[in-house]
Amino acid sequence: MEQSAALRHPPVSVAQLLHTLRAHGLVQSVARLRELFGPTSILENVSG
Repeated sequence: MEQSAALRHPPVSVAQLLHTLRAHGLVQSVARLRELFGPTSILENVSG
């Protein structure tokens, strides 16, 4: 069952996740995640 769930909901990249969070108005969450995990070139490539 876990495998079929993963196929229906494939993992997303960090950049995609942060973009989605920001698009839903969770800018403070995005900022905190960047504090915790540090900015990377992948994260900085997400426009916002």
